[in-house]
Formats: sequence, C-alpha cells, structure tokens
Amino acid sequence: MDDRDVVEAFVAFLAANSRPGLRVEYWPEDHKDGEIEAVAGDPAIEHTSIDTLHNQRRDSEWFRQVVDVLEKEVPPRDFSLHVIFGNEAVQKGQDWSAIRAALRNWLTSTAPAELPPGSRRIEISGVPFPVTTMKWRGGVPGIYFGRFDPGDTTLPQRIRDLCDRKVRKLARWQPLGKTTILLIESDDIAMMNHIKMAGAIRAAYPDGRPAGTDELWYANTTGQDWPEPELEFLDISGIWRGPVGRPTRWHTKRRSTT
Repeated sequence: MDDRDVVEAFVAFLAANSRPGLRVEYWPEDHKDGEIEAVAGDPAIEHTSIDTLHNQRRDSEWFRQVVDVLEKEVPPRDFSLHVIFGNEAVQKGQDWSAIRAALRNWLTSTAPAELPPGSRRIEISGVPFPVTTMKWRGGVPGIYFGRFDPGDTTLPQRIRDLCDRKVRKLARWQPLGKTTILLIESDDIAMMNHIKMAGAIRAAYPDGRPAGTDELWYANTTGQDWPEPELEFLDISGIWRGPVGRPTRWHTKRRSTT
C-alpha cells in the first residue's frame, strides 16, 4: 500500500470507530511541497514510516536480489537447512550473479547433505562473506535464507530526526483549530511490534509527546499484501502515562486504480 492508501484506511478506521462520517477532504501536499498528508474534517494528518534497522529497506532489497531466485530454484532436500547472512553482507559493487551461482553450486552439491546437524559458520567458494548454516531433521524440509539481527540501537534517534520534521509541518495546523495527528507506520513483521515502537518513541521523546501533535498513532501494515489487506491501528498518545494497549485490526480494500 502506498502512503495515501494507508491514510485513507486510517481515516476509514476513525470513521468506523470514533469519528462517524469522517472522510479525507483535502490533500495539502498535492498543492504545496512540505505540507501535511491529509485533512479529514477536524484531524490534520501527517503519515510517515520508519525502518526498524538503519537502511533496512535498502539492505533487504539487495538481500532479496541475491537469494529470492535460489529459494525457488534449489530443489528441497529431506532436511531443513537455514543459510544465514550477516545483515550487511550483501553490498553494492559485489557481483551478485556470481554470488548466486556460487550459492547454487554449493546448495545443489553433496556439501549440505554432508553437514552434521547443528549450527556452524562456513566459507563457500565464490561467496565473499562467511555464512552460518543451521541444519536439522524433523522440521519442514527445505532451504531457507535469513539474516542476523545486527543489534541496531539507532531507532530512537532516527525516530526523533524523522518525526521532528513531520511535527514542524503539523504544528502549522494547530492555530487553525485542527487536531494534529502523526501516524507512524511499520511493515516489519519480523522485528517490530507496537510494544517496541512505543518504547522507541518514548526513548526518542522522554519528556512526552512532541509539541505540535495532539495525537500519535501506530500503524502496522504487515498484512497489506493479503487478498484483503488487514491493517492494525493503535492510539499511542498516552504511552508516557502507562503501558501501551493493543492494536485494533482493520480490514480494508485497496483503492481502485480504474
């Protein structure tokens, strides 16, 4: 879903749950650079998304370009084998085709079958970085690729840097009598949830909700690619006063492109 789809789904969610009849009336950014996303009746809404890890989307795309074809091409074995890369192992400037070919040659050889069960760090000829293999029997047979969590601690500062810019845009709408809402999205199914996001936002803004925002919401869009997208929204405006609650699931259909 693109940014506007998420905002429209959020407004529909508000209309169904707390603000009957609400709809997007105006898209200010269509008319002026540096403006907020949407005005929907009383709310003025700015949307943003953040990676759990620094450069996560870029690094994930590079990783997928190396391994996605292999997961489809390499025939399954009678054991489960996970091949784990370092998070930043795949880099621009490497010969990704050669890396794929080297991995394919190794995976289709006798080497994986000869590995004893367990976890070990190995070198594969033609692959310019070490990999960790995790092998066992009794699980779902197949070859699976993954990456290690690098232990990135930059999320609170990156949230602060990103949201400060967004808040400056929102704050201009408060004197106009609007309720300013900052909607923070994540589509990371593996390493993000509403508890972690709330903790990172509290660390980014230890003194409370950033001035210029009346409401702060979390949007989980990991279910956006289902046949009928299912998003989760959670009002996290009160996370400085107590524990965060649970998101509310929201079914939404994609906007028509016809």
